[in-house]
Amino acid sequence: MLHFTSRLSFVLVLALVSQLPARAQQQRLTMEDAFLNRSLQPQNLRQLTWIPGSASYSYVRPNAFKGQDELVIGNAQSEKPTATVPLAFLNSALKAAGNNLEASSFPTVQWTKPNEFVLLSDHQAWRVEFASKSFQGEMGSGTSTSGPVPVRLFGYDSAAENVELDPTKTRVAYTKAQNLYISLPGRENEAVTQESNPGIVNGQAAHRSEFGITKGTFWSPQGQKLAFYRMDQTMVTDYPIVTVLPAPAQAVPIKYPMAGDKSHEVTVGVYDLNTRKTVFLQTGEPREQYLTNLSWSPDEKFIYVAVLNRAQNHMWLRQYDAASGALVKTLFEEQDDKTFVEPLHPVQFVPGHAGQFLWQTQRDGYNHLYLYSTSGKLLRQLTKGPWQVTDVLGFADNNREIVFQSTAASPLQRRIYSVKLSGGKVRELTPEAGTHTATLSPTATSCLTTSARPPHPALSGP
Repeated sequence: MLHFTSRLSFVLVLALVSQLPARAQQQRLTMEDAFLNRSLQPQNLRQLTWIPGSASYSYVRPNAFKGQDELVIGNAQSEKPTATVPLAFLNSALKAAGNNLEASSFPTVQWTKPNEFVLLSDHQAWRVEFASKSFQGEMGSGTSTSGPVPVRLFGYDSAAENVELDPTKTRVAYTKAQNLYISLPGRENEAVTQESNPGIVNGQAAHRSEFGITKGTFWSPQGQKLAFYRMDQTMVTDYPIVTVLPAPAQAVPIKYPMAGDKSHEVTVGVYDLNTRKTVFLQTGEPREQYLTNLSWSPDEKFIYVAVLNRAQNHMWLRQYDAASGALVKTLFEEQDDKTFVEPLHPVQFVPGHAGQFLWQTQRDGYNHLYLYSTSGKLLRQLTKGPWQVTDVLGFADNNREIVFQSTAASPLQRRIYSVKLSGGKVRELTPEAGTHTATLSPTATSCLTTSARPPHPALSGP
């Protein structure tokens, strides 16, 4: 059963004005203070994450003695960090390996093993290995016995945007201008698309980033295929936006579909890294529709898409064959002629049960969790009530339980709960008032939590 322990709970108390440093109380904040002074920022554990294949976790904190970031590695069974990796040590090792960029803050770490992570720096992907006890002691006071060993995996274009690592952390997708590229060992800067018309954009967020869309590339679970948006805006009229960066200011046109005018047309391509060929999902007519909430089946054979009409009152959840692009079936529909249908979350498969997935929807007026089979049959509604599910954190209890965050206690709070996939009563895991976030351990038996507790009971809500 999932449990929370005090040694894993990092509490962040909301600061009152009286708790700010004395200097800040005696004078007005400057713009530099407001944006750059770390001492005035809310306390936080940056990059807090579990390390796969272990009972350890890591986060980034400033080194109080040296004024630089350091990566802290801890263990669920210990109160004190087991190792720290100062930024200066990492920069030195990367420089020795051929990296030309010295980071001013600790780069984003993506763990692959207990003693190995991947990071992106200087438009290159690096695998960094180090002994688990390379850096000992609090605040980096220990001595290095063997520093981190970076190995260059591959590089990618210096003008790359929208860079995304695949789930195996061995390849990236990125965009440059209107085209999409991939890089991996032995195949750097490989073009997936070769579009000459700047009005046709590949690999970027489509549909004005509505309906939960935050990106334009979607790696398959094993990184063998890459789904991506292709957005044709050639039929959309230009809309002027003024930029004040040059002097004098200039009008820069963007494509913006005004109400009643022609909208852009979006399709979904699937690039196979083995055959180096692309097929497009046969999403059909009308072309002016929203293709949202893309997700892959665990076996990489199918893609699920929430297709929404332009009136935004009718949605079809559809399954497509990833190899041919053909429509397999429509699992179910949601329709509301009085308001709107607003799909915001892709299907989320239950680990170890490829025939079941979670679906989040506001069909009863609140965002709740529903368990479906891949045949489209509703198995059961898992949560219900006048409150919102705000985040799904993962599965626990051998994938028989779902852990989530919600407003069940109060609209002003976010607490952590769980419920069995077989149904039953919702169990509250963080009974204290406040806003709680959590990260499940790789074995889903423990949780790292961060909590922001209100400084006054009146702010807790009912």
